[in-house]
Order: sequence, then C-alpha cells, then structure tokens
Amino acid sequence: MFRPNFRGSAGFGLKFQSLGEKQWGLAMQDDITDGVRWLIDSGVADPDRICIFGASYGGYASLIGLTKTPELFTCGAALGGISDLAEQLATTSAILDQEAFIRRLGRPGVDPSRIEETSPLTHVSRIRAPVFLAHGTEDRIVRSTQSEEMARALAAAGKPHHLFMIEGQPNALVGEAERIRFYRNLEAFFHRHLGGAGAARQAVSATKP
Repeated sequence: MFRPNFRGSAGFGLKFQSLGEKQWGLAMQDDITDGVRWLIDSGVADPDRICIFGASYGGYASLIGLTKTPELFTCGAALGGISDLAEQLATTSAILDQEAFIRRLGRPGVDPSRIEETSPLTHVSRIRAPVFLAHGTEDRIVRSTQSEEMARALAAAGKPHHLFMIEGQPNALVGEAERIRFYRNLEAFFHRHLGGAGAARQAVSATKP
C-alpha cells in the first residue's frame, strides 16, 4: 500500500503544511499522481490493478483522483468523502476551525470557479472506474448528503458504484463491529475489482492532511 505525505500533510512543519492551502485537487493531488506514476514506471505497481481509497479529506482525494486522472485507477473508494466543496464550506460545523478550513479551500464568493472546478461532483462524467462510497449517517464534519449526492450523480451518468450508509456512525467509525463490517465490505470491493489475495496491497491510500 502506498501512503504518500503530499504537501499540506501535518507532521512536517508549518511551511510544508501551508503549501496545501487552496491546493485541494491541484498541487496536493498532483503529489499523489506523481507518486503513483513513479510506482508504475519503477515496476512496483501493476498499472491495470490500482485502486485509490481514503477517508474524509482522503475520500475527497480519492474522488477527485478518479475524475482528474481517470486513466490511473481501476477502482476508487471513499469513506466520508467530500464531493462538493461549496456545500462543505456552507455546512462546516462548529467542530472545525472555520477560518482554517477557508484557508485550505478558499472563501465562498471569492474563489467560486476554482472551488467548483476542484469538486468531484462537477466532473462525474470523467469517471471510468467503479466507485465505493461509504458514509456514517451521523457524520457532523462531512454530511452524509455528500455521498448521497455523489451516488445520485453517478447513477444519472450510468457509472458503476455502490453506496454503503453506516447507521449512527460519525466521521471516524466508532466501535469494533462497525469497523470490521466496513473493512469487510471494502476488502470485498478491492477483491472484486483488483482480484487475488494481494488486492488490498495494490491500493493507494489518500490520507488526511
């Protein structure tokens, strides 16, 4: 499994983290893309068996990856993923630092075109790979309507997908039983589209910044 520390990731100093400001779907995503292409060029990864997966921001990175570089991925999965950045900015809860979030994405009314252009929902037609969407119904950080709206758009575009709603769960899954249930479904998705016992190892994990 490939887990890149793309620009904007925490743990590498404030300067490195600040490089991710207003770069969702842009330079931050390019870092993931460059890493995947390096793995392919180096012979480490099979270009016909690569899946991208992440949770919350990572779910967003998975979905934008499927639209921005659809040729790279055999499948994609998102847990609590953001599909519409404008909607996320409009519904950001008190749990999050509103101004810090605006620094990362941009301010509504100031950067509307870039925000729309870097929203996966805008580019559903570009997706080629099957998509697995999972979301906790009690997620207060990224509302479950984000995945529901993405699923409707995928259905309207005739794109293969599966929506897995997890009742009573927040942004980070709570409880061993629910986590096991989710990861069993995710593993089955990987196995179905990547095949073989090593399916889960041939995945790109887009972690949170």
